[in-house]
Amino acid sequence: MRRSLGLLAAWGLGLGLMGGCVSTEVEAEESSPREPLVRQLGRADEAFNGRAYRQALDMYSALYLAALSGGYDDLAAEAAAQAAAINALQDDPEESDRWMSFAARYAEDEGDGARSRVMLARGVRQWKRGQSGEALDTFEALVELCGDNGLEVRAMQGASLCALVTEGEAQLDWSLKAIDICQGQEQPRWESALWSNHGWLLEARGEFSDASRCFERARQLLSEGSASTMERLQADWALGRSLRLSGQLAESRMFLEQADLRGRELYAANPAARQAEWLGRAWWELGELEAVEGRDDKARALLQSARRKLLEAGVADAAPELLRRLDARLAALGPR
Repeated sequence: MRRSLGLLAAWGLGLGLMGGCVSTEVEAEESSPREPLVRQLGRADEAFNGRAYRQALDMYSALYLAALSGGYDDLAAEAAAQAAAINALQDDPEESDRWMSFAARYAEDEGDGARSRVMLARGVRQWKRGQSGEALDTFEALVELCGDNGLEVRAMQGASLCALVTEGEAQLDWSLKAIDICQGQEQPRWESALWSNHGWLLEARGEFSDASRCFERARQLLSEGSASTMERLQADWALGRSLRLSGQLAESRMFLEQADLRGRELYAANPAARQAEWLGRAWWELGELEAVEGRDDKARALLQSARRKLLEAGVADAAPELLRRLDARLAALGPR
């Protein structure tokens, strides 16, 4: 689950927003029969962005048929490409292949909007098959196509996904390129997600002070938009964790205690798995802080509470490695 948090969820801008924005950039027709279909595509994209994949797949499938019946091959191609991507992400390669064949067929000669969405889905499919080199080639070509044709949002998504499938300094370069493109979009929540991406990359290299500055910027940007309580909790948690790792303990505690308060508030309002997970994460980090400051009993109690919340969230099945790491930390603290 840590990789999911640090990379895949942090790359939500690439995967989570891969559906949206380009159609609205290229649509200029008023009061045409295609307008309801464009709005339907937007609603499906919103479901996808929220990771409601089953709902999004149903919506894209319905849109595909409606677009074909109306003669709008470009919208049919976009819907089919999204269906192909969802099935790839859900490890159903046969269905993904079927939808991709539709997408490729109807995207032909239908302009850069449809073509770019199909390219993005192709890269996701390559990445899921473990073909990182091919995926990188596809995403690089996507960035070039979109940059040349004024599709900045998709260029930004492509650059973010280039960072996902490459390594080393190139990964940092692509991450910064995505940020650079995003800064012209006046979308603080998107830019916040990208700065979080960059922070996780730096943390993975042990560059904790630089990572904390990225997480601080991400948190500041969230305050400029309509961030949810969960998003603010996650921003507090990431910054607090990073500050702990860089040795700034007093500052770390301030943000982790805010994460704890937000986590308790969310869990009290809705004791669901996601709320339990993030409350557990906040307690784990506070426990690590107590351990660093030499209060092993408090650390052990917090980590045990964190373990109960993470079990409640289902990590034993969804992320057993996370549970093993927590158990290793408890073992290192020793018995009470």
